[in-house]
Amino acid sequence: MLVRGSVDKYDRETSQHIVAYLDILGIAARMKHGYEGQKLAMNKLHNLYTHSMDKRTAMDGYSDIQFKIFSDNIIIVKKLSEQPEKRLLDIRALLFCVSNFQCLAVTDSVGWLVRGGISIGELFIDETMVCDNLCFLNYLYIQHFGGQFLKNGIASSGQARRIT
Repeated sequence: MLVRGSVDKYDRETSQHIVAYLDILGIAARMKHGYEGQKLAMNKLHNLYTHSMDKRTAMDGYSDIQFKIFSDNIIIVKKLSEQPEKRLLDIRALLFCVSNFQCLAVTDSVGWLVRGGISIGELFIDETMVCDNLCFLNYLYIQHFGGQFLKNGIASSGQARRIT
């Protein structure tokens, strides 16, 4: 917790979250089609985010869903309650949010397909950083090696669910 002698007053910890990892298909290629193509793709992506956030903030139980966008990858995150009834509502809220994002991406003159996965696990997220226990590594491995799941760095099959 010390950096150059300064003590961090925060004691950051991970907690249970449900996380959707989304990849917009073909957006990286579109961004290589010159400045205008890049500008159009970037603005469409930001508008998808804006409209998803508008929908999210208009509904009860959805206000604590967080979006993080980096290039053509998006994570949508919701902290899970420890209460079983509320936990199911948390999962439903994230699934609705992901579904809404996918529908917006495919329709309304955007025309982008979205693939990805949804996972539940330990995560820390704030406005600056996202830190997890191998979730990103697992997702990348799933995408590139056909459904294999890394657990403690060792591949095994059948443990991860993928939404395409």
